[in-house]
Amino acid sequence: MQSRDFIDVRDIAAGCLLVLEDPRADGQVFNIGTGQRVSILQLAEILIDLSGKRLKPEIVYRYRKGDIRHCFADITGARKLGFVPAVPLHEGLRHLYAWAKTIDALDHVQVAHSELVNRGLVGRKSGKTR
Repeated sequence: MQSRDFIDVRDIAAGCLLVLEDPRADGQVFNIGTGQRVSILQLAEILIDLSGKRLKPEIVYRYRKGDIRHCFADITGARKLGFVPAVPLHEGLRHLYAWAKTIDALDHVQVAHSELVNRGLVGRKSGKTR
């Protein structure tokens, strides 16, 4: 299962301001994230919980070729400047979910998936039948 480092945009903004305003950051490169891995399954489960719907994530064992399986930030440098992510994942997603319900979204998932398949960029995890 893939994992990523999910961070709230408010924490990103705070981290960027910190780096911009601290002279110790001059000429340095900083990763801004939480430093925590969250599986895509965990993310789906939180979003399902927020929706209040009775859904179950479907694991299809396909992946985009060339995609990174696990990616999370090393925030050691940012922490030395005093950066601490403040918005917990569930709270940030709750805020995002509430906002997303207020807008009309166009669903182009099938078009995007077809394009990836046509370009040979969708793989299947070996040993899985689905």
